Amino acid sequence: MLQIKSKYFQNNDDRGTIEGLINTGIWREINKVSSAAATVRGRHYHKKIQDPFIILHGKVEILLEKIETDAVVSTEQRKIQTSDAFIIGSYIQHMFTRRDTEWLNILSEPFDTNNPRFF
Repeated sequence: MLQIKSKYFQNNDDRGTIEGLINTGIWREINKVSSAAATVRGRHYHKKIQDPFIILHGKVEILLEKIETDAVVSTEQRKIQTSDAFIIGSYIQHMFTRRDTEWLNILSEPFDTNNPRFF
């Protein structure tokens, strides 16, 4: 349900570090999200959108539920932390609980306020 992306390269030198996190897909929108401790986000799914995330700082617990014909058919819980990158596919309901976390949310389609596509 959750596709963890392994770093495809890493380079360290006296200037610092570069880590390759995601090198696949076509992405049309990137958002930075900050969430306070003990809050919940999500609890929705997308029918068409691929939803990559990169955790910039903090830890996240994610409840994932696979949806088929408007019913939950399987459930998975994952713990994610700083520098993890992952993709949530279509028809996977996702709910995040966290402690002071920042992440990038990347979308395969831009958000449309007139047609939000959250279910």
